[in-house]
Amino acid sequence: MEHFRTREDSKPVEHIKGEGQFVLQVNPAAWFEGDAQDAFWDENFSTWTDTRPKGPECLSLDITFPNHANVYGIPRHAMNLSLPSTTGLTARYTDSFCLYNADVFEYLSDSLTSLYGSIPLMHAHFATSTVAVFNALASKTWIDIAHVEQGGVEMHWISESGILGVFLLPGPTPTDVFAQYAHITGTAPLPAHWSLSYHQ
Repeated sequence: MEHFRTREDSKPVEHIKGEGQFVLQVNPAAWFEGDAQDAFWDENFSTWTDTRPKGPECLSLDITFPNHANVYGIPRHAMNLSLPSTTGLTARYTDSFCLYNADVFEYLSDSLTSLYGSIPLMHAHFATSTVAVFNALASKTWIDIAHVEQGGVEMHWISESGILGVFLLPGPTPTDVFAQYAHITGTAPLPAHWSLSYHQ
């Protein structure tokens, strides 16, 4: 996990001459990025600037569902309901699942691209048990899934910022999992009667 840090102005590289040698001085805050903190504190896209007042952050989490061969969830992707592997020997894709709210026009089918909304809820299911994990984090998140030979599923979640807020939903039935999830987030309100009409 990256920790919060204060912003330091990037110092230019200095060459100190002494006894026939040049000693290279670099900015230690730049880490492996070189002598400048590229995109550490803000990121530009077209005319917009996304600032990071507390600097670069990262939060990752490994979750394993032993004996559960299928995982479902992280909605808004155009693919199978049972999510395939993105890493390991049986990987169907080379990229990670991405959770990021976006309005995608003419999206590709069978793609990891995020569509519209992103809900960080993952269900694991097999014949006698259903469990789930809800990662209450709003930042952009990537998820790698690996179906292991022993019949379980291993996942690696990595988010670009935020505070850890993970809820484990023990089930043991699908109905119980949905009830536990609704207890955390609340239930969706019924739409107004006048809105249930012609939909364009």
